[in-house]
Amino acid sequence: MRDDTSPRRHGRRNQAGDATPGLVTALAALVVVVLVVLVSLRSSDPSPAPLPADAPQEVFSAARAMEHVRALSEEPRPTGSPAHALAREYILSELRKLGLEPEVDEDTVLDGDLWGVEINAVRARNIFVRLPGASGPAAKSLLVMAHYDSVPTGPGAADDASSVAAILESIRAIRAGEALPHDVLILFTDAEEVGLSGAFGFTRHHPWMSEVGLVLNFEARGNHGPVRMFRTSGGNRWLIEQLAAAAPEPVASSVYYEAYKRLPNDTDLTAFLRAGTPGMDFAFIEGFPHYHSALDTADALDPASVQHQGSYLMSLIRAFSAADLSQARGGDDAIFFNPVGGWLVVYPVAWALPLAVVAAVLFLAVLFLGFRRHRLSPASVLAGFGGTLLAALVCAGIAHLLWQQVFALDSDFRWLVPGQTYDLVAYLWGFALLGTGLGWLVCRLLTRRGGEAGFTAGAALVWLVATAATSVLVPGVSYVFLWPTVFALAGLAWLVSRDESAASGWIGLVVASLAALPVLLLLPPLLAALFEGLGVSVAAVMGILVALGLALTTPLWSLAARRFKLLPPVALLLAGLGILGWAAMTATAGTAEDPRTDSLLYGLDAQNGEAWWFSYGHADAWTEGYLGEDPQRMPLDGFEPWPPRRGFLVGPAPALPLSPPQVELVERSEETDPYRIVVRLRSERGAGAFYLKVETLARIETLTIDGRRWDFGVGGLSANDGGRWLLRYLGATGEPVELTFELDQQQPLELRLVDQTFGLPAIDDTVPARPSGSMANPYGPLTDVTLVSSRAYY
Repeated sequence: MRDDTSPRRHGRRNQAGDATPGLVTALAALVVVVLVVLVSLRSSDPSPAPLPADAPQEVFSAARAMEHVRALSEEPRPTGSPAHALAREYILSELRKLGLEPEVDEDTVLDGDLWGVEINAVRARNIFVRLPGASGPAAKSLLVMAHYDSVPTGPGAADDASSVAAILESIRAIRAGEALPHDVLILFTDAEEVGLSGAFGFTRHHPWMSEVGLVLNFEARGNHGPVRMFRTSGGNRWLIEQLAAAAPEPVASSVYYEAYKRLPNDTDLTAFLRAGTPGMDFAFIEGFPHYHSALDTADALDPASVQHQGSYLMSLIRAFSAADLSQARGGDDAIFFNPVGGWLVVYPVAWALPLAVVAAVLFLAVLFLGFRRHRLSPASVLAGFGGTLLAALVCAGIAHLLWQQVFALDSDFRWLVPGQTYDLVAYLWGFALLGTGLGWLVCRLLTRRGGEAGFTAGAALVWLVATAATSVLVPGVSYVFLWPTVFALAGLAWLVSRDESAASGWIGLVVASLAALPVLLLLPPLLAALFEGLGVSVAAVMGILVALGLALTTPLWSLAARRFKLLPPVALLLAGLGILGWAAMTATAGTAEDPRTDSLLYGLDAQNGEAWWFSYGHADAWTEGYLGEDPQRMPLDGFEPWPPRRGFLVGPAPALPLSPPQVELVERSEETDPYRIVVRLRSERGAGAFYLKVETLARIETLTIDGRRWDFGVGGLSANDGGRWLLRYLGATGEPVELTFELDQQQPLELRLVDQTFGLPAIDDTVPARPSGSMANPYGPLTDVTLVSSRAYY
């Protein structure tokens, strides 16, 4: 008879009493970890393969949609620009080709305390159309939405021409197939990039708003990756259940929902949520350097992401056009996530706390079993608890210190938003391998004396505390901690019910693998999404989560650690350091593919005949050609309402013969309570934007803009202290803008008016055009514009 406890089978025991596994078992443990992590990362992007242009007419084709993207994104199309008008006409033409009757709603939308001004006014031109269903309109209708404007610094192929194109292609495919049960409303909003003005205008003023029962908004913040449903209205359980049932490959997480509620970011859906209308937001987010930049071109856009947009649109339009949308209001929230691929798990948020209690009971049961069989002790569990926290602290601290070092070395970080870089994937793998190696090393050293079972139990206690805390505070995040804890406790229960040697065999490998499955499936995609969303600056958070994951999966990686000692963690640690060093030392900013960012503006004070070049951020060789060798940093707040904190780099410029903006007196009242004065703003240069600053000893009680009245409330607005700018007006397209002031008394009125056109003025050939290794800075207040100021007195 063979002795199952012989050293030949299990090897010698270490100081903690744990047997050394065989070579095959140890290698198999490593293979399991690598394969499951790779599967989780690969399946986290279930975007379907893009279909060609000759795909059947009743299906969505990314190739056909990309034709729309190219047509819309030949150049930037900011609100009020000629390219913006061309994009609007293109959309109208395509809708008419499909046999629909689109309309344009032109509306001036006012918002206060935005962009550094008292009033942000936008003349928005929304496009709306009804997609008819077989039974006409339902009691409440679905509205599908995307914005067709872009920022001035990029052609906006992804943001948001891709969504506009996907909607146009979806409409075509739906019209080629079976009729929808009920009408669907389509809205292409204007002026999203300058304050969500088109969406707010629709919710406040458009008669169709009373019909809307649910909104699906499509966005982009990169150039590739899966389309994620990242935001919903409150009480979202019914919506998520419909999403899971209808969409072929949904990617969604209640972590995104919880995070977005706490972030300052907004989309057009914000306007509808504030109006009490339920909805969902969709976007792909990978490839941040393309966001709002000159890199956001049709050639750089991944057609697979467009195809994924189409899969959502085709399925959800049909599903929600047949549904009773009254169910989207009220109800409770859901917890939802993708364990693997497009499989979406959904359960009520009310289950979070009871499930946490179940996990706590399971933990107590495992403790009881472990204490009874002398596999656990209070000291070993507490040591594991403290050791897990120590490992997380060490990993976070070292990751943060290394982040500070690579930030100083990698010049990419100077030219992009802090934390973002062209080499983000390299940093992701570098910090992931570093954290894994460092966490493994720390955890292994801490388990050598107290034993793996006790260390795992202590780690489970840390995860249980996190489960309880998130279940109460942020229940949408609780699944990240709950299911790894439950599986780990189930595996630990088997471990402590057996002799030490059992963990080193094949059965022990299977049990440890199953116990680690939620950690290996849930954490890698979450960490990758965290990096894509927030950049390298979250390296410390990655360090914490990696360390916690390693501590909880101790029984699995220990199979390799007991055989190979410290070789795997040291190899991982060195690989991570090598990747980080390589990424930091080989920064690519400054090439045509990975350009640096710079900014340049021209400002002319037509009254004084003085002009300046000004720039914010870092100067480079190109901007120095305009600013001179020794530009001065100063506020220069006479042209823009939101100058950068450190002021502009300013250099003298030639005073060009540019026509200044005009203020025309239309009417002046004889009454003094209130004193009423009407003026008309004009731009001889066809400017699309005005900035207005007012100086008067009177108090401004109201200001009416294009017929929209803004009341400054009791006491009015003081405008005699040289404070904030009064008005930013966008979307003028060269047309006059009429303003009516009501003042509490008759006093002299000084108006400082600036008009803005896109593009820099042509001077001569002495200063070269922007080189291919740089691009207009998409992350600052404004660039590549010409500003001309004038004054008027009444």
